[in-house]
Amino acid sequence: KIEEVALDGRRTIQRLQDFTHVSSHSQFGTVSLNEIVEKAIDSTRPAWKDIAQRHGITINLRTELAQLPLIDGDFDELKEAFVNIIINAVDALHQGGNILIRTYNEDEKACLCITDDGIGMDETTKNRLFFPFFSTKPKKGSGMGLAIVYGILFRHQADISVESSLGNGASFIFKFNPTKKTIQEITSPIKPTESKGLSILLVDDDVNLLDVVF
Repeated sequence: KIEEVALDGRRTIQRLQDFTHVSSHSQFGTVSLNEIVEKAIDSTRPAWKDIAQRHGITINLRTELAQLPLIDGDFDELKEAFVNIIINAVDALHQGGNILIRTYNEDEKACLCITDDGIGMDETTKNRLFFPFFSTKPKKGSGMGLAIVYGILFRHQADISVESSLGNGASFIFKFNPTKKTIQEITSPIKPTESKGLSILLVDDDVNLLDVVF
């Protein structure tokens, strides 16, 4: 789990570096939206369960996942986007509450809706939500989380909408086009490429950091 979170952090830094242009590091393939959602839920479990309980509040997270067509996308990028949305939902539940994550089919698209019954937001906040460096959490927010989410979903050509009002929670809705690949293209094994030896030079004056990297 530590290794997975560390790699997620590395990818987040890469996303920040690539924010102003289309990323050349995306690895698009055929992915399951439900599988990504389940992985994002598992990664955020400490926030909506363990940490929340230590603060004396209860957050109930439940899912309603429908059978969906596969989509084209980068598994790690989409997982990062959904993790950001779930964490924002947790932050909106100051006194505890509920988060509902559901997937469904609509107009031949695979859809995801993440809803919380937290504090909600006014129209001004909603309109600036995806702006870089805009944050409603001055003490711990960089203002880049939702901007990165928007960049990821824009690269995936997803439809994005947000429904919210003060005191009535918020819903983030994403709609993806299903893959146009055939079953044969999806299941065909990838031919292994000839591996070439590479040398990596890593220099740092912190021995502990070198131990972590290796």
